[in-house]
Amino acid sequence: MRNEPALEMYSIYKYFAMDVITSSAFGISTECLNKHDNEVLHMAAQALDMSTARNMAESLGFHFLFAVPDLPSVLSVYSRESMDYFWKMTRDLMVKRQGTGLKRGDFVDKLNDLMEHLKA
Repeated sequence: MRNEPALEMYSIYKYFAMDVITSSAFGISTECLNKHDNEVLHMAAQALDMSTARNMAESLGFHFLFAVPDLPSVLSVYSRESMDYFWKMTRDLMVKRQGTGLKRGDFVDKLNDLMEHLKA
């Protein structure tokens, strides 16, 4: 048996996954791997902190999240604080992208394209 200390991989994967998701979906760098007290990481953990019995409601709520903005508060699936945080972050990124014309081919671009399509 080795006498070396165990390496706790769960947190490393969690931080890495958050960095990948925020970069590819929103085009932002959150540096969760380097900054473990990151606000995005905290809000994501708060939003996803559900009991097993509520997983189905969580899944349904997420799918209708953009169609019905107040659905999370109605179903009490997500905390209002975490949802407000992610709504504001997404809206701010959408407005910034619209102003700069930056295209990354990510989730934010898809939302902006959808908004343009709905206006037409």
